[in-house]
Amino acid sequence: MSDEKKKTNEFDKIIGTNVRNKRLAANLSRQKVAAAFSQPITHQQLEKYESGKNRLTGGKIYELSVFFKCDITELYQGCGELISGGTFSTELPSKRELHMVKNYRTIEQDDVQEVVSRLVNTVASHLKRE
Repeated sequence: MSDEKKKTNEFDKIIGTNVRNKRLAANLSRQKVAAAFSQPITHQQLEKYESGKNRLTGGKIYELSVFFKCDITELYQGCGELISGGTFSTELPSKRELHMVKNYRTIEQDDVQEVVSRLVNTVASHLKRE
């Protein structure tokens, strides 16, 4: 196989970012996720997948979707923007940001979600002015 075929690309980074976000949102270690594959991998290998340094196979992406109990398309989220000429940020959210989103999603009342959203927007706007 030529070196050109072995190189990773932006799609690999997007998929890796999505895998990392799923792992952090579930508050799981790399070791725990790595051990979940039908043929377990090392946590170092998972780190390479998450960073986009190594390419995940379709089979491994499927296994991850089963493990995270998510639709497989969630792991490809952002690839469509790249195809259509848009941009996708592979800047990884912090654990705190992911934790906040996870907790926000547990709020079932729309009016309470709206209040929380307004609060965050107000605080952020206030801090931008300082």
